Amino acid sequence: MYASQAQGAGRVVYLEAQICDGKLVVNHRFDLSGVTNKLIFSWRENNICGEEQKEDVFPLQKGSDTTNVIIQNLNIKPGQIIEVLGVIPENCNYFSINLGQNSENLLLHFQPRFNFRDTTDKIVCNSKQNNVWGEQQIEDFFPFQEGSETLIRFKIRKDEIIILLSSGSWFSFPVRFPMDVIPYLSLENLQFRKLNIE
Repeated sequence: MYASQAQGAGRVVYLEAQICDGKLVVNHRFDLSGVTNKLIFSWRENNICGEEQKEDVFPLQKGSDTTNVIIQNLNIKPGQIIEVLGVIPENCNYFSINLGQNSENLLLHFQPRFNFRDTTDKIVCNSKQNNVWGEQQIEDFFPFQEGSETLIRFKIRKDEIIILLSSGSWFSFPVRFPMDVIPYLSLENLQFRKLNIE
């Protein structure tokens, strides 16, 4: 099954979703195929698309600045792949993608930094348990560019998360505490375009 509701307030978009099997697809349409200003939820199983659910709540604006997105009630398990498509805003200091149980318990805090907290052009990853940060993992390669679209894929495994970047580069981050299901995903300083879970 797929998303149950979408809510928006200000610059933060809240999405609630539930999936059992198959692939969840979330995107937004400003104007496509006769659908204007709607959030679209659908699912795909065995390459067959299910019926689209169109939500009238649409807190995104074409050409607007960064939108922060929080998606809750997901059912992501080891073996699945999360694919995030977004646009990096101009004059961006950093953007973040978080995966975990909630904002205080993150399996992965993925943060490319253009110029933030004395770090320039590096990817910083970390975990957070009971609101306490772990040790940072810093990657020196930096294939991101302000104002460009980026696609990031996260392969969830029991002991690690493989991060694949649109440049073809990849690296892994260890799972530091067990979590059978990942219900939470958030984006910060990244213009949301599409989310796939397979």
